[in-house]
Formats: sequence, structure tokens, C-alpha cells
Amino acid sequence: MKRKHLFTFIFIIFALSSVTGQNEFLEGEVSYLSSQNVYVKFRSTDHISLGDTLYFQTGKGAIVTPAIVVTSKSSISCVGKQIAEFDGQLQVGDKILAINGRNDKSFPIDHQENIAPLPPEESGAEVTEKIIEASDEIEEEPEEERIQKIRGRLSASMYSNMSTENTSGTSRMRYSFSMRADHIDQSRLSLESNLSFRHRTDERMELSGHLNDYLKVYSLAANYALNKSSDVWLGRKTNINLANMGAIDGIQFEKRFDQLSLGTFVGFRPDFQDFGVNTNLMQAGFYLTHESKMNQKRIKSTLAIVEQKNHWNTDRRFIYLQHSSTILKNLNAFTSFELDLFENIDNHPQSVLNLSSIYFSLRYRASKKLTLFGSFDARKNVIYYESYKSYIDQLVDQETRQGFRMRVNYRPVRYLSMGLSGGYRSQKNINKPSKNLMGNVTYSRVPFLKLSATASATLLQTAYLDGRILGIRLTKEIIKGKVNGGAMYRNVHYRFLSSTSTLDQNIAALNLSWRIQKRVTLSVNFESTFEKNRRTDRIRLNLTKRIKS
Repeated sequence: MKRKHLFTFIFIIFALSSVTGQNEFLEGEVSYLSSQNVYVKFRSTDHISLGDTLYFQTGKGAIVTPAIVVTSKSSISCVGKQIAEFDGQLQVGDKILAINGRNDKSFPIDHQENIAPLPPEESGAEVTEKIIEASDEIEEEPEEERIQKIRGRLSASMYSNMSTENTSGTSRMRYSFSMRADHIDQSRLSLESNLSFRHRTDERMELSGHLNDYLKVYSLAANYALNKSSDVWLGRKTNINLANMGAIDGIQFEKRFDQLSLGTFVGFRPDFQDFGVNTNLMQAGFYLTHESKMNQKRIKSTLAIVEQKNHWNTDRRFIYLQHSSTILKNLNAFTSFELDLFENIDNHPQSVLNLSSIYFSLRYRASKKLTLFGSFDARKNVIYYESYKSYIDQLVDQETRQGFRMRVNYRPVRYLSMGLSGGYRSQKNINKPSKNLMGNVTYSRVPFLKLSATASATLLQTAYLDGRILGIRLTKEIIKGKVNGGAMYRNVHYRFLSSTSTLDQNIAALNLSWRIQKRVTLSVNFESTFEKNRRTDRIRLNLTKRIKS
């Protein structure tokens, strides 16, 4: 029996040697993927030429298929375009074969190659050979290609209100523009913006000295990529690593080292009253971020130290910590802390260490049908010792707000989804906590009518009122890909605890959305609120143009 196995083993070795002799092949692997090119690393590329086809191998001894046409190469790596006929999805680490005698029918190719090398205008390669400057000793990953991408949205909206008590009504106009332009003209420069301009038609605009009352700049910044691992931002931008701090006016710099990122910023806080630029509210800080990915787990943590001033006097000094991670495959966690390091009471500044904020949340996707979410929020009033000096003594006795939230989403069968969420919040100086419970049921494809229906209910209990809201919403595609419509009805009942009065409302709404062109949409929403002795009508018109290039 052992001799039989030995003969079988020798036969297999001989057969493999015969195939290798007829078709010499070199094995490499995908080392990097950009939006246009595939990078493959080999021990040597001496036997690979421009226009050669590289093959994808799905497993040991498995059938291989043409996948990549070589457009450039160095001594140890090739750059190529994925063949359109290849229907697989390449990933970093995939095994790639370069085969000599690749048209030999004895080699197990899925289908014989009949694909000519891509022409220069499709592949980006010139007729003459383009060599990538690389070193056999330093195997650096290629720098990501700078490809211009522009995404944006421009919209104009009108809101009008009219009631039986005020038949003349009021109208408000809102114009907004948001855009992100990456690598403008294939350069290192990128821009982002998020602007809004609002005014009332029945009021005279006084822009001189009051521009910030109308114009709100949420983001307006330019980015310059110094190199693959360093970026500089100039303008107003919210840093994703310091999300809870909000917008920062000034200069931000970040340098990435593998799993670590070191960043710093110098600038100003937006004005408390009109959100404009206020050079008296200077702030500066630095942060360290660690991010790692292993298997399907992702961990990211940020530690920051921030100093905020008002007219060059210390307003607040604190440590900010933020952490997010994928603990298990379907379990995501997020938490943030703030620790104050400074206080100044009765002109006696001193260093302290006080926990002023903590937030924690968990989201667990138990299955494709069931998702669970929970959060805990405990924050104290943030004290700015210079900005609120007139009533600082009232803030020293800090109030703590604690809140819990739970949410469950469940899809028992196709087209049917259900959600249930609840919240609890308490404050030190309020005897009765606030509680709410919300539920909804949606069936996305009602038989015969071909529409989506959602029923919802909300129960509220606060220190001031008890209430409930019941509602139903219907949506339907009227003209496929062009026009959508909807209708909504809600019944509201509030009972105020400080008196015997109640509030009862019936609210009905109709909306219509028309896709005029591929990226132009017009929507109309009409809503009426009916009370015992009053009716209020609201109409909203919105025209949106999406930008993409």
C-alpha cells in the first residue's frame, strides 16, 4: 500500500514538472489597488513585457483566468489595468501568475486569451516602455494616484407659513452649497465647503455689519497633501479625530506613521452668537491617534490636549479622548471623554483634573434581521471662565445630565421592518426625569397598491408635559425613476402638568419629488396643522442640483 502511494506521488511530481517545463510561470501577489491601476509584486520581472497578460489564480491548482494587462513595470513590480472581461474582484494579497507560453492549450486556462493589449489612450501607457523608478532593496508601496473627484450640491428652498390669525403669512429663503473637490486638476490641492444663506422676504436685509446673521459657514477649507502621509488644512474644518470639538478656524496639520497619526492645530473658535470668525477666541492643541486593523477588527483611539483662550486669558484647558472599535465582527463601540485641567474661581487659577463629559455607545448586528443599539451620556455644564465671567458663580455648582438610549431594529420577513427605541434622561435640579418610547412598523411593498407604508407611535413624559403622537406615512413611485409622492397624517395630544390645559393637533401633509434631469430634483411639500380654533398651512419648495465630475 505504501509502495502504491509512493508511485502515485512520483507520478504527480512528474506531471507537474512536465507542465512547468512547457509553461514557465512566475507567481506574484497584488500589493496595492488604486482607483484605476493594479500593482503586482514579483521576485523579478525580467520575463514580463508591456502588453503581457497576468492571470488570476483562485486557489492551489485551481483554474486561472486572464485578469490584468501590463502597462508599466519596474525590476520587481508591474502596474496594469484590470481586463473588462474579468468578472472577479481583485484584493490585496491575491495570487497572480505571469506565464510564458500562455497560449499553450495544455495549460488549464479558463478560456483562451483573445484580448489585445489596451491602446495607450485606455491604458495610460505610452508606446515606448515606461519604467517605474523602483529599488530592489527598498520595496515601497506606490503612492496613490491623484485623481480629480468633485462632488457637491447646490440648492434653493422657500418656506412659507400662513395661519388663520395671520393671513399675510411669512416666507423664508434658504440657499445652500456644499462641495468636496479632491486633487483639483490632478494636483495635491483639495477643497471643501458647506455654506448656507438665509433671509426673510418680509424683512429688509442689512448685510453691512450683520453678514453673519444671514450667512453661515459650517465648513470652508483648503487641503494640501505635502506627501503621501502629511496633510495641511487651512480654513474652517471639523477634524474627524476631534469630532465633538466642532469646527476649527485656522491651520491644521497631520502626519501619519503607519498605525500612528500626530496632529496639531492653531486657530480660533467660532463666535458663540453668530458662528462667525472671532479672533479673540484663540485655541490650540495637539493630538495623537492610533488606528489598527486586524482581520475584521478595527480600533481607533485619539488623545488630545487643548487650550482655549478669550482675549489671551485662559478660558478652558482640557484633555479629550475618543475611541471607536469593532470588538467583534458585528459589535461596534464608541466612547469619548473630556477632563478639565484648569479652573479660575474668584481670580484664583489652578490646575485640576475633573471629568466633565463621558459618552459611550454599542451597536450590535445580531443577524441580517436584528440590530441592537444602546448608549449612555453623562455630561456636566462646560465652564468657560472668561466667556461667562458674569455668572461664573452660578456654574461652579455643575449640573450633571445623564441619559440612556436603547434601540432595536428587526426585519422578520422580506419587506417588513420594525423598530423600537426608548430614552431616559435626568438632571440634578429637575425632580422628574424625561422618558420617551417610540415604535414604528414599515411594510415597503403593499400588495396591489405598490407603495410603502409606515405606522408610528411616540409616548413622552417630561417634567412639564405628558404626550403621545400617532402617525402614518405612505410613499409611492408614481413615474419610475422620475416622480415620487407621499402622504402623511399625525395626531398629537399634549397635557401640560403646570395647568389643566391640553394641546390637540391633527397634521396632514402631501409631498411630491420630481427628478427633472439626472442631477436636478424639484420637491414640493404642503402641510396643514388643525387645532381647535386655528389652522396653519406651510409650504416648502426645494430645487437641488447635484454636482459630480
